[in-house]
Amino acid sequence: MTFNESEAQFLDNGWTHTENGTYQRAWNFTWTSPDDNMSRSEFLVYGNAVNGNDGQTGDGWNEYSVVLPGVEYQGDLDKSSSIDGLGMYDKLLLAIGLCALVGMLWSAGRS
Repeated sequence: MTFNESEAQFLDNGWTHTENGTYQRAWNFTWTSPDDNMSRSEFLVYGNAVNGNDGQTGDGWNEYSVVLPGVEYQGDLDKSSSIDGLGMYDKLLLAIGLCALVGMLWSAGRS
């Protein structure tokens, strides 16, 4: 995985921002799939929309998880964490909605 070391770090079995990365609105990671076509990869992403009041009020967060199987994977596709009752289309719409919400909050904060 490639990333900007001044903005992201590996901590507690996951990737998070550094103190410098706190001021970023987007992070880009490059992931390379495993060579093994019989494995699966699971991603769990947390999003946090904050209002910048340095308090614990007015902020919101959510999570999104997805399992990507190799083309020859024949095991279980259950996620360790999931959004119950939503299909893949609903999850895609939720992810797009979360991105739009973060964008609106970010642009409102710049006004």
